[in-house]
Amino acid sequence: MNMLLEMLVKSTADLIGRTPLLEIDPAVHGLKKIRLFAKLEHLNPFGSIKDRSALGVLGDDLARISDEKRTVVESSSGNMAKALSVLCAMSGVPFRIVSSKIQVGEVKQILQLLGAEIEELPALSACPDPSDPNNPVAYIDRMVSASPDKYHHTSQFTNDRNRQAHFDGTGPEIQEDAGQIDYFFAGLGTTGSSRGAGEYLKSKNKKLKTIGIVAPRGESLPGIRSADEMFEVGLFDRSFYDEILEISTEEALDAMLVLIRQLGVLAGPTS
Repeated sequence: MNMLLEMLVKSTADLIGRTPLLEIDPAVHGLKKIRLFAKLEHLNPFGSIKDRSALGVLGDDLARISDEKRTVVESSSGNMAKALSVLCAMSGVPFRIVSSKIQVGEVKQILQLLGAEIEELPALSACPDPSDPNNPVAYIDRMVSASPDKYHHTSQFTNDRNRQAHFDGTGPEIQEDAGQIDYFFAGLGTTGSSRGAGEYLKSKNKKLKTIGIVAPRGESLPGIRSADEMFEVGLFDRSFYDEILEISTEEALDAMLVLIRQLGVLAGPTS
């Protein structure tokens, strides 16, 4: 029986975290003398690991933001925007997304359904690019500076509460369910989840190897950086990762089909 069915909650936000860890059958992954696990973050109530980040950067501030009649603003093209938009909608707080491009049509439809205001810019990168004047984060900074009493910028790329949410939640959950982890793989976006969970796991095993995953130059996987976007800004610290691997769109799609068809995990290509 699904354990969630046995729980009484007062808010869907109470369901964020405590997601299952799936041990992948060796007959599927084909690796010898390796136990391989996948954290099923799509089982968070709003559908992704970004639910944790959104609650981390916003949850403690929502009542004050509502009282001050501010609008929450964030640079996001996907799951972070969706999670923030749900949290804001439940509290009656306006939400505005500034993005270079929302690549997944379904996400854009959900955001519109939730009443979010969407502004898409002609920026080349979804991540903060110091050389691009149309960088969405820099655009938001100018917007907030011009109207400081109107907006609250959650700033997922620089807000340490993004990292802390995963240090406090994701990392301990993995450790509790799987024991000592030797290799930790994670897609790199804001890098809040990989750094937060990775730092916790490394505190339990000093020999842990952390591997970041990005798309190759010129390719795009919604939700993670490409090799063109490895700007060391905000939470991203290159020295934290033992290795950064480039995974092609074709490889990601092939693995996604394995997750879906052989394991019943309805994940996207970033997973």
